[in-house]
Amino acid sequence: MTELKEKIIRQAKQMFWDYGLKRVGIDDICTELHISKKTFYTVFKTKNELIEEILKSVRIEKKQMEEIADNDNIIEYLISKTNTFRNKPRRDDEKFFQIHFDMKKYYSELFDKHCRLIKEDAEVNTLSILNMGIAQGLFRQDMDLTLTKKLISEIFSNMLEYSNTNKIPFIHMMDFCMDTMFRVVCNDKGLEYYNSISNKQ
Repeated sequence: MTELKEKIIRQAKQMFWDYGLKRVGIDDICTELHISKKTFYTVFKTKNELIEEILKSVRIEKKQMEEIADNDNIIEYLISKTNTFRNKPRRDDEKFFQIHFDMKKYYSELFDKHCRLIKEDAEVNTLSILNMGIAQGLFRQDMDLTLTKKLISEIFSNMLEYSNTNKIPFIHMMDFCMDTMFRVVCNDKGLEYYNSISNKQ
């Protein structure tokens, strides 16, 4: 990736976050970067192409954030991820929701493709988590891994939509889904460990 392309992506991502996808145009991005539109178009042909590249970078960052070290306790790892969301400022949640629904409304084709790829990544990550939990002696060995990974991925992929439609705070929705998941996949040892950590929260 060229330096100019990185600058455009970084600037556009920040502006979309601050002002929303619909309100920020190519002119605005070029003004902030002190470049001409002609220069912009040597890198991206359209705003849609720029957004698609940003979504690609978001998926890469998400994968990197979800990497699990071999010595991580899988239950502690998953709870720490939930706590990361819990500690985010409420304003960040509002911005995230707005971008999500702007994408769905104004860039539906890109949105659908992004959601499909996120779901595919989620299934791979979920299977890795389940296998790690089994290897650590914390998750049940008798569960159907193929079905379980699909169900869990489906639930977590649709949390945002469901929480917004039903006016449920997102973090409450996440807590409920995480708790349900642990009670489905944990064996007795894992459930005892999970409950001991939950009681300290």
